[in-house]
Amino acid sequence: MCKLEVTLHETILRLIEQIENSSLKVREATVVELNRIISEGVIDSTRAIVAEGGIFPLVKLIEEGMGRAVEVGLAILYNMSMDVENHSAIVAAGAVSALWRIILSQRPQ
Repeated sequence: MCKLEVTLHETILRLIEQIENSSLKVREATVVELNRIISEGVIDSTRAIVAEGGIFPLVKLIEEGMGRAVEVGLAILYNMSMDVENHSAIVAAGAVSALWRIILSQRPQ
């Protein structure tokens, strides 16, 4: 593993821990940072999120969060869903029911 990959995994692990253990305001800033990393096209960043256990915290954020945090969480989840290997983990984390509740509530996300 090269230095960039190690740094990427360490950063993603730290961000996931913040999503799990912080206030909603901090979680929103954290998920925006996580999305920035993905948007830069860093190789395997979505796989690193999965490997570090990030799906469950993201789904929880989507269920509990508001506004921008939910929007960005959905964008990350969407990017992770582009890899077929992630589908079963996304479903197991409860994403389908979380998305269904968003649809039924007619929230803007």
